[in-house]
Amino acid sequence: SSGINAEYGEDILNKLINKKAFILGDFNINLLNKPSTAEDKYQETIFNCGFVPTISIPTHQMPGCERTCIDNIHTNLIEYPLLSGVITDKISHHHPIFSASKFSNTTAKPTRSNKVTIHYEYSNSNLDKLCKEIEDDLDSFLYSCDTFENFVELFQEKIDIACKLQTPKTTKRTSLVNPRRP
Repeated sequence: SSGINAEYGEDILNKLINKKAFILGDFNINLLNKPSTAEDKYQETIFNCGFVPTISIPTHQMPGCERTCIDNIHTNLIEYPLLSGVITDKISHHHPIFSASKFSNTTAKPTRSNKVTIHYEYSNSNLDKLCKEIEDDLDSFLYSCDTFENFVELFQEKIDIACKLQTPKTTKRTSLVNPRRP
């Protein structure tokens, strides 16, 4: 199967609740393709769980084939990005990928609670709003983002407008992909 399948992916994502996390690998879902059922399901699973891909350029190329973005690093630490990318290397058809983030690794005492506070909702409709926000303010991205930090700040502002809940929700979940409603 391709990408994160529902049962296995859900199990992994459930273990990452309230943890700083990176998920990386060859997911065999080409993020450069026009969305299909497989790409839609994959991206919906990742986004609904609060993760975002950090790579959006080709990571793989077989001789005589189109370049693809099938290798990726997903993270739920969108407030801490510094740099991610691809090292073009001819050792393999898969180029090495990297992500560097700066965050404190100090954490509160672990808890057994299944309570999760949700600050953002990454539904398809909110992601459509995010795209519209960016499209409507494209000049700011083109002319005001002279540094990566400025880009991240503007992108976070657009995420807050489109996806941030006015009032955070605390829920008791048994699943990240199919949460029980409070």
